[in-house]
Amino acid sequence: MMPNPSAPITQPGTDPANGHGRLLGLPGTVWWLAITIAMIRVIFLLLLSPYDLVGDEAHYWEWSKRLDWSYYSKGPGVAWTIAFSTWLLGDTEFGVRMPAVIFSLLTTLVLARLTLEITGGDRQAAFLAAALFNLMPINQAMGLLMTIDGPMIFFWALALWLTWRLMRAADHGRAAIITWMLLGVAIGVGFLFKYTTLLLPVGLLIAVGIRAWGRGAKLKSAADSGQGPTGGDGRCPQRLGLVAGVMVFLIVASPVAIWNHQHQWPTVRHLAGGIGISLPGALGQPDDLDPPLEESIEAPADGEFANADGNESATATDEARPSARRPWTPLHFVEFTGAQFGVVGPALLPLMILAIWRYRRGRGLGTASERFMSSLIWSGIPVVGIYVAISVFAKAQGNWAAGGYVGWVPLAAIMLSGGLQRHRTLVRNWLKLPRPRPRRGFFRKRPETMEQVAWHITLGFGLVCGLGMLALPWVKLLPVFGPLVPIHRITGFAQKAQAVDHVAREVAREHDQPVIIAAANYQRAGLLRFYLPGQPRTFSAQNLLGGRRSSYDYFADTNLADDSLRGVSIVAVGGSEEAWRRALKFDSIEPAPGLPMTWIILNFEGVRPQALADRDRW
Repeated sequence: MMPNPSAPITQPGTDPANGHGRLLGLPGTVWWLAITIAMIRVIFLLLLSPYDLVGDEAHYWEWSKRLDWSYYSKGPGVAWTIAFSTWLLGDTEFGVRMPAVIFSLLTTLVLARLTLEITGGDRQAAFLAAALFNLMPINQAMGLLMTIDGPMIFFWALALWLTWRLMRAADHGRAAIITWMLLGVAIGVGFLFKYTTLLLPVGLLIAVGIRAWGRGAKLKSAADSGQGPTGGDGRCPQRLGLVAGVMVFLIVASPVAIWNHQHQWPTVRHLAGGIGISLPGALGQPDDLDPPLEESIEAPADGEFANADGNESATATDEARPSARRPWTPLHFVEFTGAQFGVVGPALLPLMILAIWRYRRGRGLGTASERFMSSLIWSGIPVVGIYVAISVFAKAQGNWAAGGYVGWVPLAAIMLSGGLQRHRTLVRNWLKLPRPRPRRGFFRKRPETMEQVAWHITLGFGLVCGLGMLALPWVKLLPVFGPLVPIHRITGFAQKAQAVDHVAREVAREHDQPVIIAAANYQRAGLLRFYLPGQPRTFSAQNLLGGRRSSYDYFADTNLADDSLRGVSIVAVGGSEEAWRRALKFDSIEPAPGLPMTWIILNFEGVRPQALADRDRW
């Protein structure tokens, strides 16, 4: 039966915190699901994947070669993780992406564990939580691509599980200072991957405030009637734990503050520019923002270097134009909200919203399970709400709100579990009816429930998306959907890097000069370095050509204004001849034979003063 909103979630006689205190208490079906998905991904990445790194992955790999306290646009978590993984597995696509598989596996287990505990041992709900997480297209992508979202989602889920454990400890009068400290670690490490993690404690604090307000009103009413306590509530141990957790968080998150203090806080300017807030200086430009994942690669298409649309262009591309504010359009809101049905699922997102509505009152605010429902709800409202609000005024990308859905997965799984149980009961009773049986379903003759229909749509949509992600080259051949698949963004760059290397070797041989390789886009620079033979140092001229800054502007060995580079030749990838002439001084520039949007610059003499002034202005 579907859970009764007026009844406790925790089953009588069970104590999930004591009875299922370890991850090893998970049902075997959850383990089989999680490990099977992980093994499929490992085999695919190791033996079958036709996909090159995406621009974000290559850029983060570039960071991993220069380990630091933090970086221009992100914390150091992704760089440190890739550095460790490639140290073990080598500088290969598999070495870069293997952590994504591990983080997805761990998130699956944590969400299943959390759901099992808050339901008092509902194994079906735990399995459904694991399945729903892996059926969401955004999580399927994050299980294959090593970007910042996958690790952030794991630490988000871990923080929710630790919050639940703290709530159970408080009910038993335990201080749980160690758990508080672990919560600080989880939020802090998540912050090192993606700053959006800070919106999680905001949501949890709102939930605590709402519960405290409701509890205070009940205590006051009881005290006025002479039927309840009027004194304190003995929360000093919890407050001590909170202080310990905050201190641990500040210590864990301190690398970001240290690096930004050393570099005049460029990350603050970058983030402000990303939502259209102009701060003093160049780093406050409205487009001072990482491009979305689907637009992050200016990769070649059909055997040629191309712009983002896959069309050959010899004119200045976007990365070579001065920054300009994008015009406002109401379509930004429509695009963002519509994208949520794609990244979450057309049936799963409404199911989550319905679950939030059903459990919004905390179901009596009695047991820890009941009170924790509001924490799950509010864990996602700030991040989803803020990005929906941003989409009203500026362009927001569909994957930005991914963390907000983590806490809503158990809510949907709990409601779905009850709906599927009710569906089975209805079908059994219907089968007992004499033939011909009456029609009782929406799409079929047999009885159906809203939850069961949503589950079947979610299962079908998720499987199609998951298998489609593994077979995009074949999907590209389909007559209707094929032209919509941007396969050129994730394939072909390794071959093009070989062509660039051939040009560089020919230039070095013909002119007897050292040759360096520079790109007009920071992500293309990372891709070139990864796929060039020997993985030599590459340069990004994005900021010099009029685009925004990137981490290349903070690396000591990738500064094109370095006097030691004078006299070299440059193979310049991307941009236009005019843009390179405005930014650099040299003897001559000519197109590279056979490579559109690629230029050979001879006898480089340095960066033009105006380009340096534009780059360094604040």
